[in-house]
Amino acid sequence: MRAIDAIKANADEGGLEAALSAGITTAQILPGSANVIGGTGVVVKTAPKVVVDEMVVRNPSGMKIAFGENPRRVYGVEQKKMPA
Repeated sequence: MRAIDAIKANADEGGLEAALSAGITTAQILPGSANVIGGTGVVVKTAPKVVVDEMVVRNPSGMKIAFGENPRRVYGVEQKKMPA
């Protein structure tokens, strides 16, 4: 997964505008950590633009990899969930 795709899909939710109003001018956005390899992150300016690609500072900015508790919790053998 690419974090830039999530920004494009949810650009109208107001999260970046809220960050800007709190004084955050630049943010690195990463995918979640449920998967071992989550995907690539992106660094963006929080000032709104008509086209999301104009906000990008660096894409990709890194890769999200998680070997800790979240992948084990999601995919571990000791899940205590009942079948649906």
